[in-house]
Amino acid sequence: MTQTGARRARRRHPWIYRSDVLVLPDVLENGAIVRVVDPAGRPLGRAEWSQESLISLRFVRWEDVPVDEEFWAARLEAALARRERAGMSGPARRIVFGEADGWPGLIVDQYGDCLSVQTLTPAADRLAPAWTQLLVGRLAPRAVVARNDVSVRRLEGLETGIHVWHGEAPEPFAVRIGDRSFRVDLLHGQKTGAFLDQQENYRAAARWAAGAERALDAFAGEGGFALHLAPHVGRVDAVESSAEAAARGRANAAAEGSSNVSWTVANAFDRLHELDAAGERFGAIVLDPPAFAKNKKSLPGARRGYKEINLRAMRLLAPGGLLLVSTPDKHTYTELTGEQNPHHVRELYRDEFEALLAARFPARRLFAQKLMFQSVLWSLDGAGGTAGGLVQDGQGGITEGLGYAPMYYLAACARREADLPALPALSLFGDAAESVYAEYRAEVRRNRAAAAHIAHLEAELARLRSGG
Repeated sequence: MTQTGARRARRRHPWIYRSDVLVLPDVLENGAIVRVVDPAGRPLGRAEWSQESLISLRFVRWEDVPVDEEFWAARLEAALARRERAGMSGPARRIVFGEADGWPGLIVDQYGDCLSVQTLTPAADRLAPAWTQLLVGRLAPRAVVARNDVSVRRLEGLETGIHVWHGEAPEPFAVRIGDRSFRVDLLHGQKTGAFLDQQENYRAAARWAAGAERALDAFAGEGGFALHLAPHVGRVDAVESSAEAAARGRANAAAEGSSNVSWTVANAFDRLHELDAAGERFGAIVLDPPAFAKNKKSLPGARRGYKEINLRAMRLLAPGGLLLVSTPDKHTYTELTGEQNPHHVRELYRDEFEALLAARFPARRLFAQKLMFQSVLWSLDGAGGTAGGLVQDGQGGITEGLGYAPMYYLAACARREADLPALPALSLFGDAAESVYAEYRAEVRRNRAAAAHIAHLEAELARLRSGG
């Protein structure tokens, strides 16, 4: 690959684009695992090759070592160990999450005694039989369903479809997701069967909305947020545009005994306008819309939709209600890194974020968040006390306070100061196993070993050239 691609690889970026591929072998099968080198021939690792996608290479490992069955078995054990450390023991959980687990192109979700998988790259398709055998041997599911009905496969030149790769096709069955039970349909349900990535958000929404007389779930789906809110509020209004999803949501609510959830099949934008015109107000509002932007061309419309849905929700917020809004800091997240997150519809600078909120909410608390060895949330406006701390400035000096550039801003807003809860100036979240430190130390050891190996090879090459 080019020097630019090599620099990205050495920074451990998992993707290499077509423009950075310099030389290809004469014969190269789509989906092959290939050896990647820089312009000088120095090895950079092993990666999946895709001949159709603009992302031509997805790194599987950084060592110059072949990828075999033992490698994939170790990857699976590492992924399972991460879930155990995080307290994700099931019965519904994501077991493998693509590049996040060093496993490009593969998604594996567990629903009780069944697995739902997606193979999203040519290499994942080629290796699917071996990976299925590995999953069956390790986890003993009664069924493995391939939910390859996603449009992203077409970008890789792959066909779409739903298949059963192991066992019999499962009928819809009940499984606990978050703190409530839902019937999941692995063959026809949303995504791989349900929205497993929202479980902690369901719980958080239930805590924050507790005590509200009335709550609104504007993009309700099959009831993930609505059913979690139901035990903690007087009434939940669930709005969903799909009649089929709403029907499944009603069935889930009935099975859980959540009689205080009412369902409306309607476009959320239209329904919020109707509720506002009727003077309806809510103590808690959940907005969890589908992606407004599928590609760059649709970003302008997505921004308009994002603004409209939030403005309409603000109008429906009752006095005493609390709205939580989060945005990436455009300067820190994008400008300083040079990387763009395709899932961010809009990023704001701090002054833009505060101006947007100030127009409607005189009472606010602004916090900053950034993932370090702990996730830290601290107050920026001095309310709630001083966020004490000491920070080394990079020049050898020590300054008081938290002199970090935030990665995100988080604002808690209300129309009156009295409605803002007492919020701490500083919050920390970490893990008792200190897995971040363990992975950091392991990465340092790998880098040192790689540097020593390169130095040895260069010394040996110099010796041979000198005839020694």
